[in-house]
Amino acid sequence: MQREWKTWPQIAIMVLQQIKNFPCGHNLLWIEFKDIDDDNSMASFVMDTEETSDVEDVMLADYVVMILKKLRTKYKISSASIH
Repeated sequence: MQREWKTWPQIAIMVLQQIKNFPCGHNLLWIEFKDIDDDNSMASFVMDTEETSDVEDVMLADYVVMILKKLRTKYKISSASIH
């Protein structure tokens, strides 16, 4: 079965929806993904939180990575919106 295409903005929305349910997820102010169109690479990201400890920030970042890995297997991701 062929994977559906998603853009990075669509992936970002999916990640944000899942983070809301994670402890400290409500403290996420923003997250920005670096667009990578290579199926074999993991995107990098930068995020900013408020009122969280360094340990909580690491836990949240690890959770984002876990979500991205899951979405990478489910979707083909591109910075282009038309295929």
